[in-house]
Amino acid sequence: WGEDVRPVARAIHDHIIRARKDYAGKSEREIRQGLYEPIFDLLGFTFDAQKSGASSTDNPDYLLYAPGSDQPIAAALTYVWNRNLDDVDVTRERAEENGGTPFEIPGAIVVSLMEREVAPWIIVTNGKLWRLYSSTASNKATNYYEVDLEEAVAVTDPTTAVKYWWLMFRRAAFTGFLDTVLQNSADYAKELGDRLKDRVFVEIFPQFAKGFIAQMRAQGVPETDIDLDEVFSGTMTFLYRLMFTLYAESLELVPINEIRGYREISLYRMKNEIADAGGILLDESPGKLQAAYKASSTDLYTRLTDLFT
Repeated sequence: WGEDVRPVARAIHDHIIRARKDYAGKSEREIRQGLYEPIFDLLGFTFDAQKSGASSTDNPDYLLYAPGSDQPIAAALTYVWNRNLDDVDVTRERAEENGGTPFEIPGAIVVSLMEREVAPWIIVTNGKLWRLYSSTASNKATNYYEVDLEEAVAVTDPTTAVKYWWLMFRRAAFTGFLDTVLQNSADYAKELGDRLKDRVFVEIFPQFAKGFIAQMRAQGVPETDIDLDEVFSGTMTFLYRLMFTLYAESLELVPINEIRGYREISLYRMKNEIADAGGILLDESPGKLQAAYKASSTDLYTRLTDLFT
């Protein structure tokens, strides 16, 4: 991370800053010659084109090598500027009779290349977006590392932003660095999952269950009639609805930005209200949250009921 990438940042800035104007609407052959091959040189690869830009075969566009090696360390799929990388694209991609591949689905080609063991890593790019796929990923079509290179060179601190692209896509990364990052990521994910599982089922689950029991008592249910199996089932349903909603909001699968609509009752808004009320001092948070709850005109139970119905 401490490496000086300013020379690289300046070079990639010169390529990308004018790319939209120079290559939007142009053929893949033109963007290959003017953008991709110079960038592969900049990244330190030697490369060998495997098919023309107009070919719809499921071969890679390029095989990428370390200098002096005849064993590819990565393959590359290259597309016209800003083409859809998740589906067909008849808007930006020329028709087949005009030398384009509008009906090609990049993710499907990635899976095919991985199954054939063409290379352990695959770069997919439309010039603006650069994606890195690993043959060891659990879902080879949808698990990838992505950098918006056009945005990276346009931010306030482009040198730092470009590092996230340079360190992961340069040739040296493919000879050990990426494997280390991937393994450490897997180890961290397992550790995080274990911690989350303990927190959810040891700390959070009992609190939710107590809430159901307290609600039953408040409704006059006799202590002897409280069915713990029912409490368990209700708590599980509530927990999974929470996680499902949090996931949907995080990916904006629900209209989270609809200010006068869904956002008013969203978990996103509740989370922010709770965080603001609790503050950043752990020993003071319970008292602050209790005071905020008592002062609230609408209780959390009613708001969550509104959300889940």
